[in-house]
Amino acid sequence: MISLIFVFALISVGAADVNCEKKHGKCYDYRQKRCWSEMLSGLCGPNKNRKCCMPCSTSCKMDEHLWFLFYDRECLNHRGICQYRSNYCSGSYTNHRCGGPRTRHCCLLPQPYGK
Repeated sequence: MISLIFVFALISVGAADVNCEKKHGKCYDYRQKRCWSEMLSGLCGPNKNRKCCMPCSTSCKMDEHLWFLFYDRECLNHRGICQYRSNYCSGSYTNHRCGGPRTRHCCLLPQPYGK
């Protein structure tokens, strides 16, 4: 009986991902995996932590690389990472500069206790 429930849960999650897959994206728990492009909500079933990671083309990857090398320095100097704001940030987003579109922000990771 438990295995039948598990199989049904897998089928329902897969069926819920169809809307994301139609846009050529992949559904992930956005707290566990960083997306190089935008992450869209509401396309991956009822779990609010699952978001649709849109594909990143070759030019998208080249842009990310250029932004990292030339425009993300202020954020990196503060021990942050530039990413699309639709990605999970375990610390907080700040106004330190990042290259790319306005939706790309600096995520400062939480500092270890006592620092």
